[in-house]
Amino acid sequence: MPNAPAKDMSEGSGVDFTAFYQKHGMQWGAGDMFVVGPYRPLERFAELITVLAVGQNQDGALAVRNIILVHPPGTDNEADFEEALREEIRGTFVRWRGTALDESEERALAKRLQVTATRDMQASSVLSVIEAAPACTAIIVTQGALYRTPDADGLAPIAAESAVAMPEDFWVPHFNALCQRAIGAAGQSETYVALDAGEEWPARESHRKLLLSIDSCGVISGEVKDSPDAVLATRIDDWNAKIAAGKVGAVLSEIDALPSTLDRSKPLLRLQALEKVGYYPMVLDELRNRPELTEGLPPTIALQVASIAFASGAPDIARTLLSNTRLEGLPPERLESALLLAERTRVDDVLARCKILLTAMYPPSLALREVRINELFAKRQYSDLAHLLAESTSDGERTAAEMYGIVAEALQGETTDYAAILQAIESRVPSQKDLTKRVLGREALLNGQPAQALETILPDSENAEIEEATASSILAALERVVLTRDDKGRIGVDPDTASIAISHVLRYVAHHPADGSMRIRLVDVMSAQSMGGLGLAVLATLVLRFAREPSIPRPAPKLGNRSATSSPEDVLAFMRVALPWLSDNGPIYLGRTTLPESLLTGPPDGLIEGAKLLLAHYDPVVSATDAETFGMLIAAAISIVPHGTDKNADLTIIRIAAVRFALASHFQKARDYAEHALQLAGADPCRVRLAWLCFSDVYQRTGEIIQGFVAIACGLSADRLATSEQVWYESVLLFRITRDLRMIPFAISFLEAGRAALQNLGVLDKYEQRIETLILQARFLENGAGGQAAVEDLFAPIVANAQAVLERHDEPEPVAALLSEAIRQSTIQGGTVPSEARDVLKQLVERCSQSQSAIIAAIGAESPSADQVLTVARQIEAAMQADDTAYDVRSLVILAERLLASAEASGDPWTAVFAIELMADHAISLPTSANGPAWQSPHQIRQPGELAAELSDSTGLPLVMIGMDSRGLLLRTTAADGTLHTPVCETSETFSENRLDNWSQEFPFRYGIDMQAMNLFYTSTEGIGVSELLERAVLVMSAELQPYPANLLRLGNELAGFSRRLAVVPSLAWLESARTAQPSANTRHVAWIPTTGPTEGSATLTTVADRIRDPLAKYGVALDEGAIIPADLRGAELAIVTAHGGLIPEGRFFQVVQDDANLKASSAELADALSGVGVVILFVCSGGRMDKHPMANTTLGLVRQLLSNGCTSVVASPWPLDSRVPSYWIPIFLELWHSGSSVIDAVFDANANVRGKFSGEPRDCLAMHLYGDPLRRKIP
Repeated sequence: MPNAPAKDMSEGSGVDFTAFYQKHGMQWGAGDMFVVGPYRPLERFAELITVLAVGQNQDGALAVRNIILVHPPGTDNEADFEEALREEIRGTFVRWRGTALDESEERALAKRLQVTATRDMQASSVLSVIEAAPACTAIIVTQGALYRTPDADGLAPIAAESAVAMPEDFWVPHFNALCQRAIGAAGQSETYVALDAGEEWPARESHRKLLLSIDSCGVISGEVKDSPDAVLATRIDDWNAKIAAGKVGAVLSEIDALPSTLDRSKPLLRLQALEKVGYYPMVLDELRNRPELTEGLPPTIALQVASIAFASGAPDIARTLLSNTRLEGLPPERLESALLLAERTRVDDVLARCKILLTAMYPPSLALREVRINELFAKRQYSDLAHLLAESTSDGERTAAEMYGIVAEALQGETTDYAAILQAIESRVPSQKDLTKRVLGREALLNGQPAQALETILPDSENAEIEEATASSILAALERVVLTRDDKGRIGVDPDTASIAISHVLRYVAHHPADGSMRIRLVDVMSAQSMGGLGLAVLATLVLRFAREPSIPRPAPKLGNRSATSSPEDVLAFMRVALPWLSDNGPIYLGRTTLPESLLTGPPDGLIEGAKLLLAHYDPVVSATDAETFGMLIAAAISIVPHGTDKNADLTIIRIAAVRFALASHFQKARDYAEHALQLAGADPCRVRLAWLCFSDVYQRTGEIIQGFVAIACGLSADRLATSEQVWYESVLLFRITRDLRMIPFAISFLEAGRAALQNLGVLDKYEQRIETLILQARFLENGAGGQAAVEDLFAPIVANAQAVLERHDEPEPVAALLSEAIRQSTIQGGTVPSEARDVLKQLVERCSQSQSAIIAAIGAESPSADQVLTVARQIEAAMQADDTAYDVRSLVILAERLLASAEASGDPWTAVFAIELMADHAISLPTSANGPAWQSPHQIRQPGELAAELSDSTGLPLVMIGMDSRGLLLRTTAADGTLHTPVCETSETFSENRLDNWSQEFPFRYGIDMQAMNLFYTSTEGIGVSELLERAVLVMSAELQPYPANLLRLGNELAGFSRRLAVVPSLAWLESARTAQPSANTRHVAWIPTTGPTEGSATLTTVADRIRDPLAKYGVALDEGAIIPADLRGAELAIVTAHGGLIPEGRFFQVVQDDANLKASSAELADALSGVGVVILFVCSGGRMDKHPMANTTLGLVRQLLSNGCTSVVASPWPLDSRVPSYWIPIFLELWHSGSSVIDAVFDANANVRGKFSGEPRDCLAMHLYGDPLRRKIP
């Protein structure tokens, strides 16, 4: 086409097509690619069309008969796009020749130009246009970089990304394949194809070479000099190599040093690097503290950040980013990423949009197919699933299709013979037996047969190895089994079957230490709220079984023979060299960052052993600066492990460090290191057992006994081989766990293996006093209840043990804590403390670490001072997860109870409020920081009191602080109108700890079922009250008191709820956060009453629904009567739930929500469905019941779960509720709620209406209690 227009038209688009075609011409059966960027596309297409339209051949005739412009589907308005293009063509002609097209020219061009959209974004859609075009047609393909060629040879999977990726890594290979095939098709049809990428010329040299390698294809390329992509291209390969080698610090430094033109890209690049190495704490910190990472992002980048957020444990950020991202116009792989992420995060509207777009644009999407498979499975459409899988090219999927076909046919009968189906599968497709077990187990669960489900899913062999899906299915069945009990409270399977099931999951978790979600699910299933005492019994049985199996000795050097250990001076000299290098190359990834061998200042084995000793005795680790310095020392020690002989020494170092952090009250850092040990363990059984030892050791020390117990069981089952040193530490750990569970005989029995291990190591004489200390701890726990004489009998052996510890310069803290407590108890009981005991204790404390000496001094004091308690409180690091706080503060709460019993607290309201706030429940996420630490300990004694005074003034509600001290007496103080009032210590007649303990054995459950006892509410609450209470108040009580229903507090002969408007909040900190939090703009009012079910049953819930249907409708409350928990409860302003509730058989711990038929949902499931609701009203039997956690300073129950899930006010009954109450209660509440009343007033008046119009019995008219924000009002 030599006779192209002579005039340059590039002033519009910047591309000189005239010069290009004059130089290279246009050849039929060939093509050209234009990779000049996404800028001014209409101008560019118009200029290209003009050049092609007027070009002539050598005979002077038009070279191109027809022009087809092909664009992707999904253009907002096809007609507008085409008209805009034609208008641009008119302007182009004016610029070219100075005159507009006349009418005949325009008609002629209109006939020759066709604008069409491809059917989808597959390259084959473009090829079909080319193949169908008549000869001498020019086809212009726009946005060619968006098309995908999934079957092209050598293409990496669409979802594959390097640590730090560029967009061109996705589109270049596909565009190259499109160009090759398009030119091949043009050769067959004798056409010409021009492919416009819509992207800049790639920055990577390898990508440029790829695009330049296509035969019969010319290229116009365009790039911005020193563009961000060009700068990145010179570094990315090097960065990926460094990240793979653990040198992420160097990568981050280089990212920060990039030119200012890349400032917008730097945060994402940092995030990608950190996420690739799994440094999730830093990822989360960046996500939550750098708004530029989550706000105003382009769609592609927003999806990348969302994926990283989800992988890093921030699904809330992922959901927000997904919901705010425009999906139209994204490349297929990004849509696939959005689709899968939306499915995992349950963002249903985004999921639906992604499905529509991918179905239209990219039908063969593997992600779309995966979601479709999941949907068919979820809907139990096994026949359709079989047909879909049968079309696969995968042998495995076609075999699975046969299995699903068999299952689908077998399930059509009236009854299901699970054994017969499994026999059929075993004879026809035996490879699918495990999958069939899971499918049938799920069917049994959905049919309300959890016991059958569990028996079906369990492997045939007790020792069989199971995969993740089977472990998950077993847990799903167990979660339902424990909710389904007979009339005697027994679960549907025998204890042996439950034990086998737990054993299978435990072994899976043991060999997959990085699978934290499965471990947490297992711990939850075995918790008190799920299984009651059965879970702990099963776990103890398994641990004892594993522990009785002797470990096979693994050779290791004896402790006493490690003469090569570097001296402290040599270790410090090494640290002076290593620390600057680590600082320059930070952040450090433990276990992956290796110090250069050239920096070693001595033999690595000696330095490692010396570093272990340094870390084990490092002091102080009190302040944040101390902890940071200690962390660098840990990193230095671990960084030289690859140079040493023992490649597993990193896990030992991490355990030493984590324990040191735990002893210094840096509990969160201890947990972080323990979790990191599991991530580093890998698949080597030796490393796995060491990692579990670390994890269990830390979690026992933080008080999370079930987690520690599960972890030690995992370690013992992971590997039979162990060194004597391992056996020693494991034996002591087993002692500590069983001691804490008061299983004293078992605890002492574990020490025999520990004694033998020390003997094998040749150090029994050196460390025998450690065993004696542990035995004395056990004896003290047994004898402590025996009174003064029993304690005094232990003084001599404890002092002797302490003297042995001092003589051998051994760890003083364990025996110092024991001796300190013995002295305190003897003093309180009026006994005689030998002077020698006090002298020895003084020497021990002088040798203790700084953090431990403060704790031991406070614990040993008869009444610790507020300053002593504050010192201990300040040492406690804020927990990352609110639940952990309840364990971290256990020792602090004991000190606070003792402080509350002192004259200092009874005479000073600031001290009293300080102590009570420490004893309150801080294990509930604060409404304004659901993703951050739940609570940070006060830094000043007056801080909680000042907060109480300020809240009483700003809310207009008095705050009554109530705590039970170490003597079992009640101390209360009131903050009203900004003033703290003098504390009041209630007499033992007004409040008695013994009366409260006796009450908790039967109540509050008995209130709902005992209709015969006279004056039950009054006789049972005698001696559980206060002498005075303001008429309208918020109660802030110690966690131990919070399970007691506030309406039942005795005021003389009266129950408080009759005359007092009361609300209970977890803590002052929680109330402040709730009052500060901005309420959601969601104004939906919803209700759920499951009146329908798969089988007919009692009509109780149907009757309730009928009675309150009219007031619900009157006030716009949408009622759902389905048999499953609705998905749209989440985030509503008001949610009302009516259902049956049940406790575990021990008569404690709310466990299950039920309908009149087969529905059985756990409290956690309901709480999850109600996440973020403003006000939750539960007409659920015992839904408002709270029980003291048996091992932590918090409560258990549905109320707590709801508050932890972001609900701000919960109204519920602590005991079984008469089904007639809602019809008298709800109309008044809704009327007042809609008139603008606060919750505290609406609840009180609704209770009063029940009393006036239905029943004056406290079980009916005082049932509904308010927990949480008392002043929540309807959004106007």
